Amino acid sequence: MFGMVAEADGDWPTTMQKYGYVVCTVELSVNVSGRNASPDIVLASDRHGHALVIECKSGANVDRGQDRRYSQMSIEDLWGAGVPRSISTHTPVYAINEEHVARIGGHTRHALMVFGKRTIFGVGDFGNPGFTSELHAGIELKAGAMPDTDVYPFSIRDAPGDIDRRVAWAVEKYLNDRPGEAGKSPATRPSANAILRHAHPPHRFLSRAHRSELRRAVIRSIMRQEGLGAWWLDPTARWQCSPT
Repeated sequence: MFGMVAEADGDWPTTMQKYGYVVCTVELSVNVSGRNASPDIVLASDRHGHALVIECKSGANVDRGQDRRYSQMSIEDLWGAGVPRSISTHTPVYAINEEHVARIGGHTRHALMVFGKRTIFGVGDFGNPGFTSELHAGIELKAGAMPDTDVYPFSIRDAPGDIDRRVAWAVEKYLNDRPGEAGKSPATRPSANAILRHAHPPHRFLSRAHRSELRRAVIRSIMRQEGLGAWWLDPTARWQCSPT
């Protein structure tokens, strides 16, 4: 999914990028008539004023309550959850594996983005005529192709300890490039932006709002670790750490 919004620098199809889609937010919580809907990812195109509200499914079951909330979800609900008001229409989508098309398709009216071994194809209307046509025709996957972007390293809703490990590793990378900064707190916006480039490489494909969320998560992590005596506050410290 992230590869399809990335820049065209590899063999992985970048069809979403072609239509201006960027990652607007991940793991969004949307209030729909007092109930929560939690799409895994929202891709938005300012060019088309359109968002794809995507539920990623590895299995073959559809949560009927969640499916109903996707049907009832309004653009105002998405605005209230932080989706930009430049987006005026949206389409709920399930991203699924090819072997589950029949079962999931029998339990929902929403569009299906289907990932097969050799193609990515679509079932239903994706709310964008050009994109819908390309998915209906099928998008070829070249043998051995992989998206030229790292796996999404962390979410703002991940456990603080998991975020802290990734950020600590990124701080070390940051200080290796800037040895003169050792002993100083990097909990500033410019430093956090630089650290984010190490901690979360796909951030450059995300919306401005989501990049800001991730930057704030980095700053919170830095401050949290500094409250416990972070190693980088010692100008003589050297520590080799792992992001995992």
